[in-house]
Amino acid sequence: MNNRPEKTNASSSIEALSFDNTAIAFAAKDQKALKLTHRIYQMMNYPWLVGMGTKMIGKTLHWGRIKNTVKNTLYRHFCGGETLSECAHFVDQLWQSKVYALLGYSVEGKATDAEYDKATEEMLRYIRFASQREAVPFAAFKLTGIASFALLEKIQNQQPLNEAEELAWEKAKDRVDAICAAGYEHNVKILIDAEETWIQDPIDAVADAMMDQYNREQIIVYNTYQMYLKRGLTFLQQSLEKAKSGGYRLGAKVVRGAYVEKERNRANANGYEDPLNSDKNATDDMYNKAVDFCLQNLEHLALFAGTHNEQSCYHIAQLTQKLGIAAGDSRVFFGQLYGMSDNITFNLAKAGFNVLKYVPYGTVQDVMPYLFRRAQENTAIAGQSNREYELVKKELKRRKAKTA
Repeated sequence: MNNRPEKTNASSSIEALSFDNTAIAFAAKDQKALKLTHRIYQMMNYPWLVGMGTKMIGKTLHWGRIKNTVKNTLYRHFCGGETLSECAHFVDQLWQSKVYALLGYSVEGKATDAEYDKATEEMLRYIRFASQREAVPFAAFKLTGIASFALLEKIQNQQPLNEAEELAWEKAKDRVDAICAAGYEHNVKILIDAEETWIQDPIDAVADAMMDQYNREQIIVYNTYQMYLKRGLTFLQQSLEKAKSGGYRLGAKVVRGAYVEKERNRANANGYEDPLNSDKNATDDMYNKAVDFCLQNLEHLALFAGTHNEQSCYHIAQLTQKLGIAAGDSRVFFGQLYGMSDNITFNLAKAGFNVLKYVPYGTVQDVMPYLFRRAQENTAIAGQSNREYELVKKELKRRKAKTA
């Protein structure tokens, strides 16, 4: 195992925390990488260009030239490599700045038992990889990566399953248990991602069962709580009460949510109440209340705050100090996606907080759905792309002035 830098526990570092410090934010990027980042965010400031480009790429990716272009631009910016071994240098590079890594096998849209078993085996391989590296404390997966979406939807609707479906569901639960058992054995924390509301109930049930089984001595398994849902905060609070009464501790990954348009469109099309909060302000308010609740109950839970919102990150940092929680307390982690919000990630790490980058890996073809979502997500969030773009421009100017 490589020698790793020590994390500081000094909560006083909050006074120096600034998400405008580009020298810290981009210290790990050389000039070539920074210029690529500049080009990526310059493009994302034009939603029409992103929309047209993703459609064209989707149809022409089998062309060698298009594939190479994607691999040297979007893929290089948002992904770590095609295999775990290719990602190892990203882990070491991030850890030089005291940033942890969460490598994600970003393969979607699979639909056979063989593909689900392959994804499970890759997760187990990843957990063994992570167990050898202090800088890789988490693993994450979506249940739809190892089970059928249609099956989960049928279970949520309480429709009777036929014999083949019953067997498929048992296999899916066995895959989840194998992943969580490996996390328990190797002391690697497992994040179970949230998905669409019309398949979320069985995901929550599986997550609860895994926390009940593996979170008694320490917190290994985390469920994900989406605060763009009207039920978000209440469900989090109920989950903690359930954990306390069941004698286990709660792992809480708190996020805003990733399926706004899909959720609203489906609610409108099917004539049921929109499950989402009325607007972004309501979601932001609920998110901050949720992390407050978690920080005030750390004796019973651990918090993974997945957010690219600067105000929320600063809010959490301030509250930890107010509550006397050390910046490096192992029960509190921040997380951002690789290729986004470096100003948050690296400045939090510099201030001594536990923060990680989610670094996807997989072949170019397999990760295209992920890449398209990242590109569209950046254009959809008001001001996000422009904020990133302006920070990169600021750092390029700073470096130019420094060398002048």
